[in-house]
Amino acid sequence: MKAFHNKNGYGKLVTTLLLLLVCHVESFSSLSTHTTKTRFGMKNLLATVNQEGDGMNNDNVSSSGRRVAVSTIFYTTSILPLISITSPSIAGAKDSASVVAPKELARRLRRIPTFSIVDPTGKPYMILEGSRPPPIGYFFLNYEAAKFVLEDAIRVAVEGNYDNTWAGAKITAVPLDFAMQLSVKKRTRKGQDGITLESINDLIPSAADLDDASRLDKSGRYTQKGRVPMFYFDGLTLPPDEEAMGNADPRVPVFFSKIDLLNEWNKQYPGQEPPKTTKVLDLIETFQSLIRPGGTDKTLKNIVFVPNEQSLKTASSLRSDASIPKYSFDEMLMVAGKASEK
Repeated sequence: MKAFHNKNGYGKLVTTLLLLLVCHVESFSSLSTHTTKTRFGMKNLLATVNQEGDGMNNDNVSSSGRRVAVSTIFYTTSILPLISITSPSIAGAKDSASVVAPKELARRLRRIPTFSIVDPTGKPYMILEGSRPPPIGYFFLNYEAAKFVLEDAIRVAVEGNYDNTWAGAKITAVPLDFAMQLSVKKRTRKGQDGITLESINDLIPSAADLDDASRLDKSGRYTQKGRVPMFYFDGLTLPPDEEAMGNADPRVPVFFSKIDLLNEWNKQYPGQEPPKTTKVLDLIETFQSLIRPGGTDKTLKNIVFVPNEQSLKTASSLRSDASIPKYSFDEMLMVAGKASEK
């Protein structure tokens, strides 16, 4: 991916999202004909993404196609609809002949916080791209990225004299196991005016992590929309956790940031040079390999997802803050983004 970084260090992927998060849809009585009060004051916003050659709209494996494939696996392994964000496990999930049982995989993913922009009641802001369904929600793997998107959306709305769509908007923490389910399986939600639509969600890593992954993997896969890179070193392990993992083997850690991987290496091997080769995996592909019934890639059996320490602290702070609403799974606040004509 080309490095379209803004001054805050976030790439064009995030910048484009925040520009889509401005116009508030006033009426959804007719999704095909409704209008918005305002329109972006910049030319060909969406076209810019298509023309810059960053691969986002030319996926070899489309985001929607990968979503369907993994969604099929969810149904096969009987992962059921979400009950509550505070639920200790995914109710009704059944163990299968997968590399890692669904409940165990959910437990491992739950350690990783994601961040979502919501209204004061916890309804997530979901985007109608080009004012057309389905509405799309976003889970950021980095709190600062979510914060930047929200702050810049507010700024653009104020400068453009738009409706105060973002009044009281908050950032709330959502565990990755829930975010994963919502990213691979459509969920019906109620929006404004009682309109009910199927919604989808995307996971958003930081542009810096995507850039690191693209430098390590020259195939171009990390220029594709929907990719979430994870980094690891061959031979770097964590001590066994027999109670949690069900075996006495060393755990194999993967990190959502190359910096976190290097920090772990320096923690275990201070003063020693890290391996010359940093490996990278895609979250969705790894998840698919782990949960597919009859999966045979046993090298992934002891994989553990390592959270960023600052993200953990931020998520904990958000959850203990009474002013931060819990994420709503059944409702949404639909907003529409549309580029102005030349």
